Amino acid sequence: PPGNFDERSIEEISANDILKIAKIKRRELDVLFGGIVCCGFSLAGVRDPSDTRNTFYKKQLELVKGLLPKISIIENVPAMKNSFILKEDTPVKIRKRVGYVHQRLDDFKGIKADRRKKGKALTAKEQREYESIKKERKDLVELVVMNSINVIDDIKNIYSKLGYHVFMQDLNSAWYGAATYRTRVI
Repeated sequence: PPGNFDERSIEEISANDILKIAKIKRRELDVLFGGIVCCGFSLAGVRDPSDTRNTFYKKQLELVKGLLPKISIIENVPAMKNSFILKEDTPVKIRKRVGYVHQRLDDFKGIKADRRKKGKALTAKEQREYESIKKERKDLVELVVMNSINVIDDIKNIYSKLGYHVFMQDLNSAWYGAATYRTRVI
């Protein structure tokens, strides 16, 4: 069959792997397309700026640097445009606290969904804990802002350093004949 499929995580793949498999040299690849993990950016989630999946675009851009394709495309949910990640030099203590608070919010999201299915609500104790975690998240906002970078700004900056011109557009799959209405930022 045409094409090669590699089921490894993007974290395990190198530009040299791709060059060998495709039997090409740097700058010979026409298009590199990356539909990187969107869980951390999606409005359906808790949007944790310490979620390591949110940095996979950096690995995608490492591949771009190693391959230098004629065109590089990154696709993701539109919420990526206003998403932030913690800077690499963010102190571990802050990183862990932000991660813990967002994980607890995600836990409560699951608990609440499960209870709704059963026609039940959180217990009074759970509700107090949930409100406490939400307050802690609010209290962390300033700290997160001081220690974070905008994902799209970072992507544009990295592409520019590699010599690429960046164009960004929201596209909807239905516009191209798909049976689903799904908007993505490209």
